[in-house]
Amino acid sequence: MLKINLTLCRLILSSLFLIGFCNALAYSDTSHTSTTDKPFFDTFSGNLSTNIKRTKNENKLGLFLFFSTPNCPFCHRMKTTLFKQTNVQTYYPLNFSLLDINIESDKHLIDEQGQRLKQISYAELHRIRLMPTSIFLNQQGQPIYRHVGMIVDRQEFTWLGEYLLS
Repeated sequence: MLKINLTLCRLILSSLFLIGFCNALAYSDTSHTSTTDKPFFDTFSGNLSTNIKRTKNENKLGLFLFFSTPNCPFCHRMKTTLFKQTNVQTYYPLNFSLLDINIESDKHLIDEQGQRLKQISYAELHRIRLMPTSIFLNQQGQPIYRHVGMIVDRQEFTWLGEYLLS
């Protein structure tokens, strides 16, 4: 009886390990892609109106705002994997101005209406509740798409950009 229970326990543990391993493989981007250490985000002047004007002058669709915190593991994963993919680094800067907004920062910014706010206050205006949250603004500074949560797959992220351009 004890031998059967021990065998059953080993079988269950082995099955759980196998399921966990398969899930890890399924949700990781293990294809052979090239990466780069080039910074993904533009240098933020602290003035969104200026960035919106620059976006218009450069004939880009709009702004990509990435709301994050330094201690967010999902934000960190996107910054160290997805945003370093060569095809993402090629596609997104051509079509969007890219800004990283750290909502825990004490820095101020000037929003689209010219109001001076802390970055956390700006996040509250956009009802940011979870990290990471990505918001795409058009050339007039109006939100056109919002994504809450992590995007792992570079193809999915590229398709999102293509959808917004269509």
